[in-house]
Amino acid sequence: MTTNHQTDEAGSRGSGALLACAMLIVAMIIVQAGRMAPVNEAWADVSQVAGLSILTASSGDNEDVLCILDTRAEKLLVYSVVNRNSVELQQAVDLGAVFTEARAATGVGAPTGRPRR
Repeated sequence: MTTNHQTDEAGSRGSGALLACAMLIVAMIIVQAGRMAPVNEAWADVSQVAGLSILTASSGDNEDVLCILDTRAEKLLVYSVVNRNSVELQQAVDLGAVFTEARAATGVGAPTGRPRR
């Protein structure tokens, strides 16, 4: 009978250790799952100085884009980083012309300064 007690005690110690290991593994899985970033994570940094809004963002293909919105000149300038050492102008958009064309295309006249109801 002594052997049965020794086997039961060894079995309970073994199952206790197994349970502790299982709980440790589950805790590690939960911690790692919390650290995982979403696949299509987007990031951007925005700064505003005087009449300029400056936005940096990732375009997705390991490329960075710099967008500058000049509210005084009503222009949007889009730059890209070339070979990680220089910046190149990709597009300059005259926002005044864009909004004028959009109003003409929709048949809406010039803004009156009053909100619509």
